[in-house]
Amino acid sequence: MNHRWVGIVVLVSAAASGSPARAAAQTGSSSGASPASTAITGQVVGYTAAAGVFEVSADGARARQVPGTDAGSGSPAWSHDGDVVAFTEAASPGNTSSDVGLDTVAADGSCRVAFPNPAHGVFSGPSWSKDGSRLAFVRADPPPGPTQLETARSDGTGALGLPATTPGQWAPDGSQRVLLIGGGGIEIVDVATGRARVLDPTFDAEFPAWSPDARHVAYSISTQPAVWVVNADGTGKHRLTPVDPADSEDFFPAWSPDGSRIAFQRSGPSGVDVWVVHADGTGAHAVTTSHTVGSGGPLWSPDGTMLAYNQQAGPGPDPPQDVWVVNADGSDPLRVAQNAQAAAFFSRSLPVSDAGYRLVSATGSVSGFGTECSLGSGPVSVVLVPPGPPPRVPRPAAMAGTSDGGGYWLVDATGFVISFGDAAFHGSAAGRPLNRPIVGMAATADGGGYWL
Repeated sequence: MNHRWVGIVVLVSAAASGSPARAAAQTGSSSGASPASTAITGQVVGYTAAAGVFEVSADGARARQVPGTDAGSGSPAWSHDGDVVAFTEAASPGNTSSDVGLDTVAADGSCRVAFPNPAHGVFSGPSWSKDGSRLAFVRADPPPGPTQLETARSDGTGALGLPATTPGQWAPDGSQRVLLIGGGGIEIVDVATGRARVLDPTFDAEFPAWSPDARHVAYSISTQPAVWVVNADGTGKHRLTPVDPADSEDFFPAWSPDGSRIAFQRSGPSGVDVWVVHADGTGAHAVTTSHTVGSGGPLWSPDGTMLAYNQQAGPGPDPPQDVWVVNADGSDPLRVAQNAQAAAFFSRSLPVSDAGYRLVSATGSVSGFGTECSLGSGPVSVVLVPPGPPPRVPRPAAMAGTSDGGGYWLVDATGFVISFGDAAFHGSAAGRPLNRPIVGMAATADGGGYWL
């Protein structure tokens, strides 16, 4: 839906800082963690560990735990700007079979939102839309409740069910399409219509990945263990790497940010390594030579110069894993986290505490961007002083925020004021005769009042 925006509050952001050169490895999954309020800028690897969700700079020099995460937190997904994290939260750490919710939180720990979970079901597989306005996820309610793929706004409202039961990836071109493994094979589902297009009906197709322009999909097939590519309209299926089950198996494909290369994992007689091949199928070569690459698949850095991956930390059938970063040409492998599982490789250009703003539409809908979250729109979550009947929904003429960013006021043309968050209600001009409609609003520096 298109909105006519009539009000805006902008928090001035600090200048972006450049990313430092790579340094010594960070040992320990959280021993070097920075204070929660200190953002890591530049290229950042997100990962999970026993104690929660963490971030580490690509050079291994700085690490921090995402505020509000704990031993029950898992399956993290960072928004494309890196400023908001979605993650599952188990009511009982270690128990992922029931009562696993879905939360979002700004990377500085503010604006935490718990998605509605009245049936105490299990959420899994969150994925952000490109603009950060919606999440796709799977929700499995206890029997006889349904299990389905859903999308919802970033504040948990506006949930829509889709005809699928497996996690999906939002299209990177900003279109309202989700890529997934469905009952028909590899499918693309249109969020607006719910219609699904089957790209490859092969029953054991797996690990689909969008190309950056959303025109192609790379994937693997377990019984034909190679990297395959198909156009997003279902045409042009072709094999990119050789099929040789007796010698090697290729899986977990991942496109480089410019779409020119595909990284993947190859399992052969000597072990498992990360490989890279050009998008036309030429130039396949190994990036790692440890032969002990773990599960999860490689992740490209946003600038395409590095890859993050998991590597087994010891022998045995189920050894712990460490997170490593290596240059795309295979040079300078670096362990950046121990006893951890890589989940994302993203870029953050601004300190999270300084990057955000809110917009209010003509209908009174408030949207948060960056680290500023919506604290309510219309009559829901409205704080009125003194108490009174549920207010009407205003068509706001202006908006003003508190100095700490924890609240705001909306005022309509008649002077009717609504308070949200920690913004205190100091009165309104509603019901008073006005010479002209209200067209603006400004708050005092100490939050003790406002002008209309």
